[in-house]
Amino acid sequence: MPPDDHFAPFGFFDVDDDHPRSTLTHFPNLQTIEAKVLTALHDTTSPLYPVTASCKDVLVPELIHHALSPNLLVKTDLGDHPSMDRFIFSPLFTQLRAKRLGLLLGEFLGKLHSAVRFVGEDQPKPTVRLRRLLINSYMEPTLQGVLGATGTYLRMAGVEDHEDLLKMASEMWLGREKSAFCKGNISFGTLQVVSKDSDEEVEGDQTRVIICDWEFAGPGHPAVDLAQMGSYLFLLPFPSLRNSPIVRYVTRLFRPLLRAFGLATDTTLMQIVGAHLHLASLSPHTDGQRRAAVATLADGLYRTYNSHLGSITDDDDCYRLSLLVFHACEMITASVWKHAFWCDCEGVLSCSHTRAMIRVAAGLLRSVKGRRRVDWAEAERVSGWTRYYRMT
Repeated sequence: MPPDDHFAPFGFFDVDDDHPRSTLTHFPNLQTIEAKVLTALHDTTSPLYPVTASCKDVLVPELIHHALSPNLLVKTDLGDHPSMDRFIFSPLFTQLRAKRLGLLLGEFLGKLHSAVRFVGEDQPKPTVRLRRLLINSYMEPTLQGVLGATGTYLRMAGVEDHEDLLKMASEMWLGREKSAFCKGNISFGTLQVVSKDSDEEVEGDQTRVIICDWEFAGPGHPAVDLAQMGSYLFLLPFPSLRNSPIVRYVTRLFRPLLRAFGLATDTTLMQIVGAHLHLASLSPHTDGQRRAAVATLADGLYRTYNSHLGSITDDDDCYRLSLLVFHACEMITASVWKHAFWCDCEGVLSCSHTRAMIRVAAGLLRSVKGRRRVDWAEAERVSGWTRYYRMT
């Protein structure tokens, strides 16, 4: 089980040592954004209300009171339930519940992203009012800080073309079309699971999801939410590379040769085996049954998302390219900031597994660089996870 503090806050990180830490200042006005979002999600006159009204098993807190002067935000208490990360590592996380969670999250995100369209002419007055209401001036500065950290991690992982990759990723991030209403910061730490206290699988299981922390919500690119969810799911479903019999065999076989050429055995093997076998996750915290359940959740999420999604973009090719770029960036930051979630090494930036994960992400960025549309065969060669994104 990962340690209690493995979920760091969203924000800027100090990368001068081997233990990155958040330096994000508390912005009281973020509470104002969350208060407005919660109101819009439950106001019957809001374009967002049909989303929460139709997704009965996805729960969003309701606003009770908000006051600026004491920085007070009071919301409905939906109970004390495990966050998604804890639920996944519990006996309650079965195939049946994984499938249901995927269906619930896919339906909610699909409906949320297609509820309003913030681009184009002749937008309905409720949509215009909603966009003005949810202007979030903290998102872009925060995003630029995240991109800066991403570039640092690429460089520290020894990615030679890190400057070119960062330039390409930054242009796509900062130039993204803010066409839909997005959660903005959706991760396992912002999701809670309501389930019966039993590991027995029963048809008709009523597992539900609570989605918290809406302070970064607002107009955005829908691929961002998908990429954030994907970066967490991505870290779990594949076998632990360190404990793999294949790695032990290859290490034993090639150690003399690697030493003769002065190469670091563990790091080199991690790159070779990771690149060729696509064992992108090195997590020692997962087992075969749990990985299968996570894969079931991911499959259900992306298939259901697509079935509920309306027209969110005029350029599907650009959307899919953005999705892979955003996923690669989220993968880089998640591998560092959420290190304890998937790896038990003491170091973070010095960890060979983190560096290998970042190199896989760099390969994904290269696979879309300079392209007008995704080459899915190339993308899947770099990371088998991208097969889920073909569903969108």
